[in-house]
Amino acid sequence: MSTNVLRVGDPQLLQAADDNNCVFWQQFGEITQSCYPWTERFAGYISGVRHPLYNGIVRCTCGGDEFTENLTWWTETLQSEELPAVWWVPPGPEQERLGSVLLERGWRLVIKEPAMAVALSSPLEHPILHNQLQVYGVSGEAARRQWAKLLCLGIDLDATTTEDAVALEAQLSDERNRFLGYWDGVPVATAANVLHAGVAGIYAVSTLPAYRGRGIGSAITLYAMEAARQRGYATAVLTSTEMGFPVYKKLGFEVQGYYQVYARE
Repeated sequence: MSTNVLRVGDPQLLQAADDNNCVFWQQFGEITQSCYPWTERFAGYISGVRHPLYNGIVRCTCGGDEFTENLTWWTETLQSEELPAVWWVPPGPEQERLGSVLLERGWRLVIKEPAMAVALSSPLEHPILHNQLQVYGVSGEAARRQWAKLLCLGIDLDATTTEDAVALEAQLSDERNRFLGYWDGVPVATAANVLHAGVAGIYAVSTLPAYRGRGIGSAITLYAMEAARQRGYATAVLTSTEMGFPVYKKLGFEVQGYYQVYARE
């Protein structure tokens, strides 16, 4: 159980959500031992998978020479390995300044994603959970590979990226809180949570295209939320795609701010 639980409305919520986001993404760099040294001012990850989501910078609050040194290292490393990457710029007073600098240095703004939060105040249920949809925690290499493949198919990644992402995921430990959803015995959906910084981060929610429109995405999201609530967490946080936004709104999530996501390819 968390010993420092945050609630919706807490002034530290956005910072906690960003800390949680850092933990989720940096795991991919840890596997390849290409995780840029974690500091309070700068953090990133390089997995080697040739897709922007799998390489990136998740924290930068430094300026001056320190910023220039970090940016130079990242630019040269990504170019030498021919890797695309993203830069997550969180909500906050430095967002506009950092975004302007990144645009000047050749990064491009690709999307603004809402950072959302909801209170976990009572048991969470969904009419299809434990009926048509069964959800299980991921355990073992075979299940981790299946989870990663379903995620990639659900977000429409190409075959080469999917193969590399599956191989990467296979190396993770089972302590990563992945969930697989089965519809009438067929694996069709994924989700994950990260219990860190006093909040439950929800990630990697996807449903195979052929099974959308049945409430599966909302059901597996609720499952990941309830798993966190049972561990003592009072708030769930996530960043939303355009497709997922109406689903999360119906689950009670409210926008707290917006991430700006920049890319370099």
